[in-house]
Formats: sequence, C-alpha cells, structure tokens
Amino acid sequence: MKQAVLILANKDTLALRNLLIEFNDERFDLYIHFDKKEEDQFQSIKKFTNQNPNVSNVFWVRREKVQWAAPSMVKAELELFKAANKYGPYRYCHLVSDSDCLLKSVDAIWDFFNCAEGEWLSEIERNASNVHRFQYFYPFMEYGVRNHNVVWILQKILLMTQRILGIKRKIPYREVLKASQWGSFTGKFVQAIVKNEIEILREIKYTSTPDEHYKAGLLLKYQNDFRYNANNLRYVNFKDGNSPNYLSEKEYIEASRSNYIFARKVDDAFCNEYIKRT
Repeated sequence: MKQAVLILANKDTLALRNLLIEFNDERFDLYIHFDKKEEDQFQSIKKFTNQNPNVSNVFWVRREKVQWAAPSMVKAELELFKAANKYGPYRYCHLVSDSDCLLKSVDAIWDFFNCAEGEWLSEIERNASNVHRFQYFYPFMEYGVRNHNVVWILQKILLMTQRILGIKRKIPYREVLKASQWGSFTGKFVQAIVKNEIEILREIKYTSTPDEHYKAGLLLKYQNDFRYNANNLRYVNFKDGNSPNYLSEKEYIEASRSNYIFARKVDDAFCNEYIKRT
C-alpha cells in the first residue's frame, strides 16, 4: 500500500523543492496545502512542479489563509487529511512542512513505515499551563499575533480582562493534552480525523495553538482503537523559544546517525549545501 506526504507550505523554499524531488517515487503521493495569502509563492512552486520532469504525483488541496497558532492552521491540515482519505487508502500519511528535510533515504522511509504500527506523534504533555488555550477566548488569532503587534496587545488585554472578570469557557476535552503538530499517521487514524472534522472545528473555535492539541485529543478519545508511539521521528531544536532553530550542518550529521527520519527546520542556504553534497 502506498504512503502519502502531506505538506503545509507558505513559501517556495529549496527544502520544499527538494522534498518533491526526493519523493518522486511511485510508492508515494504528495499533497500540498499552500497558504492562500501567498499567491506569488504559490504560482512559483506550481510552475516548478509543472516544468520539472523529476516531480510527479503532486496534488494541490483547497487553500486556506493560514495564521500561526490559529484555527486556520488546523483547517489547512484538515484539507490535507481529507484529500488523502478521499484518494487513498494509504498505509501512512506523513505531515511535514516546507522547511523539513529527510534524514533517511526514501527507500528506508518506505521500509520502516511498511512494517511500522500505530501513530507516530511526539510525547504527549499533560500540563495544566496549557488549559488557558481552551479556557479563554482568543478571537484575534486569525489576524496575526506572532510578531507582538497591535493585535497581539489587544489579545493580551482581552485575556487579562477575562481573567479579572472570571470569564471561562467550557473546556471541550476531558483533559487538555499537548503534542507536536507534526507526525506520521495510519490511514485509519486519518479516517478518524476526517470523521470528526465538524467536532474538531467546533472545539478549536477561538482557541490558541489548536494544532498542538486536537490529534492528542483524538488519541485520548479513541485510546482503545489506536496504538500511540511517543515519538514523531522528527529532529527539532527549540533552544530559543517557541520557534525551532535552523539546523546546522553538525546537527544534521548527528541527527542522520540517529533514529530520526525527518528534521526541521532548514533554510535555503543549508539546502544549497545539502543538495550539492548529494
């Protein structure tokens, strides 16, 4: 059975182009969600895929305007999952970004997941500090809060006001669990995500960073139906905060010698050197 690579993208990066070339293999299909805000970048990568003979099996899904840490991120993921579920079946679906790179060969990835079982998601955090993401209203997330701008200030003021007035929402989950957005999921779990689309969208409305919660929530809901592996097989370095650092060559070499399969994130300068070496 084939595998699918589901790519969330908002830039025409060398990392993205490299993924498309490396997965030019009849055993894999590639689905891309490209941020609707970035039309020029979208046309650039689409031209690349149309004109490059080393790229095939690429499918474009319905596009959303995506904001970091907002419900629209989940909506974009759902478009990818729905497409894979519709045109599959696939043994595994790998959710990656436009700044990911491979640490293992495509043959090795195929062999591993052809024998693997269960859902490959990072270790789930049971931390009460994450409850606020669902307990309070975050209506400004779709307007962009990443750069600590005016919208970010408004969201902070609203959050403080809710706390002072004792305004709290009903938490949709029995327990708020947190895990990485990225992972590798069986076709059966993707089917469960699609089946629960309406419920997921209702639960994440006006929440913060829901992409880090809904998959873990589903694993809890269906804990008797799915095997959970506390490892998403992704190397990432979060030393400087919420956004991962760009990979150094030393980190890449060390990660390549480990059990990790994907790594993020890499920039164009790194990809230029990586492509030259390979």
